[in-house]
Amino acid sequence: MNLQGKNIILRAPEVSDLDVLYLWENDPEIWHISNTLVPFSKYILKKFIENSHLSILETKQVRFMIDLKNDNKHIPIGTIDLFDYEPLHSRIGIGILIKEEKNRQKGYASEEH
Repeated sequence: MNLQGKNIILRAPEVSDLDVLYLWENDPEIWHISNTLVPFSKYILKKFIENSHLSILETKQVRFMIDLKNDNKHIPIGTIDLFDYEPLHSRIGIGILIKEEKNRQKGYASEEH
């Protein structure tokens, strides 16, 4: 399922996103955002992508890729993570990453679909 806005598309991660996710997840400059303490291997990230079809009730988290619409191409510019899902108390954490500074402050993270 894809959610489309005027400028962006939210979609599930694909195996083709592995290289970009590997770079983003292993960038120490953004580790403070995700509380990352050690690098992720490609193997772990691939397993995460392969399991992204599982229910949030099972995994307690879900990730969406944020793609910028550019003519007929979709360019990944970030991610939205829903994490620490607690259905009993109706709580969830939300993390939004727009990786490149040139794509920030343009309203992508709050765009309606």
